Amino acid sequence: MEKLGEIGNKSVVEFALNRYDGGWNGRAGKLDDTCYSYWNGATLECLGISFEKMVGSEYTEQFLYSCQKETGGFAKYVYSKHSDILHTFYSLGTLSFLT
Repeated sequence: MEKLGEIGNKSVVEFALNRYDGGWNGRAGKLDDTCYSYWNGATLECLGISFEKMVGSEYTEQFLYSCQKETGGFAKYVYSKHSDILHTFYSLGTLSFLT
């Protein structure tokens, strides 16, 4: 991580934090997607920044649990009808580093 340098680290952190808008997305203007809670959160954690302290775990948990389905697992989007293994994996991964 040292190779990024201070300016690079700041840019990556800023990008990751700007992906949060109540849920997480990968690019501006895109829908919130559960897997990006993992990708952005893990990026911050790898850079030594507490994802939980910067955003607050309760908001990310609310977003993830709003995507959880009665049949089990997590879906990509809040309005998705079915869960899938990929988004379940990343949602559980996010929840693991929030606790």
